Amino acid sequence: MTSSESNLDQISKDLGDAVKRIEKIQAAEKPPIATRLTNHIRKHGNNLTSLVLAGCLFFVALGRLDLKNSQQAERLRFQQHLSESEKDKQTLKEENIRLAQQLSSLQEGVWQEVTSPVWRFGPVAERLKALLQQESPSLAPNYDQGPAASVTPANGGSQTMI
Repeated sequence: MTSSESNLDQISKDLGDAVKRIEKIQAAEKPPIATRLTNHIRKHGNNLTSLVLAGCLFFVALGRLDLKNSQQAERLRFQQHLSESEKDKQTLKEENIRLAQQLSSLQEGVWQEVTSPVWRFGPVAERLKALLQQESPSLAPNYDQGPAASVTPANGGSQTMI
């Protein structure tokens, strides 16, 4: 036996072992490429051209397997991203509802404060008066005079605040 025949036998054996490993990995699906590779090696034996062709088919099968695995991993990452996005959307909806409820209760509290008979006195009235005087001193009503204080607008006319 020459060294080239020995090398061919070793290559044939290695390819056969690799095919068996591929078949074990893909036992559930058994893609047609692995089946064709196995049948080709069994049919043609040690023919050098057949071995080269079988080697090419083997690497194509490995490439497809790698591509399939990477596609599955990408799908899994995308599905995880979608589920995280859905969780984020749900969290944002819950946060919006909570903030809307807080705003509603604050608005109700402010409305009750403004419509109460004591709204003209105390720290709220002082802050309101300071803000109005700061924004437009000529339009700021004098809250100490009661609910019907007269205000002189900047344009010179007369207006009564209620």
